[in-house]
Amino acid sequence: MRDNQKYLYVELAIPRTSELYQRIQADIVATGLPASNVLVVRLSDAYAGRALALPQPPAIIEQEPEPEPAVDMAQNAAAFLDNDSFF
Repeated sequence: MRDNQKYLYVELAIPRTSELYQRIQADIVATGLPASNVLVVRLSDAYAGRALALPQPPAIIEQEPEPEPAVDMAQNAAAFLDNDSFF
């Protein structure tokens, strides 16, 4: 239910071919926020005289897979034979 006493509700029509639309889409992708949140932050920043103060999503740290240990085939074969052909 909308609270018209507390909030101002607006509907926007932004041409999808406009530079503004492209910038909004870039902010949505960069922050992971829905369009409505991006627009509220951008609008409040504009009125406060700030620029580009959108919150950033948490950084995803990609870990490189650990290298597999080098396999010494000769050592493995010798261990197999030394253990009566059992590992």
